[in-house]
Amino acid sequence: MQKIILIFLLILFIAPIINADLISPGEKPIPVKYQITNINDFSDYVFVSIESMHGFFDCPVKLISEEGVIQDYYKNCQISVYAIKRSNFDFDYISNLNLTESYSYLSSSQAKEVIKNIRTYEEVPIQSPKKSINYYYNINLNEIKEKPDKIVVEKNHLYYTYIMLSIIALLAIIIILVRRRIK
Repeated sequence: MQKIILIFLLILFIAPIINADLISPGEKPIPVKYQITNINDFSDYVFVSIESMHGFFDCPVKLISEEGVIQDYYKNCQISVYAIKRSNFDFDYISNLNLTESYSYLSSSQAKEVIKNIRTYEEVPIQSPKKSINYYYNINLNEIKEKPDKIVVEKNHLYYTYIMLSIIALLAIIIILVRRRIK
């Protein structure tokens, strides 16, 4: 009986972890890119991304590039972006901390949260023409952004070509049937 309970508990705790890496049925993953467009306006600051929720997954602190591109994370990570004065920043130190210690470091270094609730993974229906999504933020150190200023969706235009060809073929069939009926 104890073995059955132990196996049940093991399955109960492992199932969510296994399920986390599955793609939903009828969906496909697409690349998602996040970028801060005016990062060069803040030359005396360093920007880092960190998991915004104390989750089960280990989502490390990552430095945001000089181009403002926010790096990819594991699909279940929900991240925030912080601005830290260069004089208060030590990446080697913060990269070796666990998540709780990283939050303490951000607090002690007077970091400012500038963007929150970023999800670096997205799924769309398989039939969707979306190829990728790019989110652009124009930040302000006195404001926390939750929504991007600009969204650019790249689409597969071949999808529309197939739809148009199908409609043209359907119209041709209807015209042929109507002409045969008239004769």
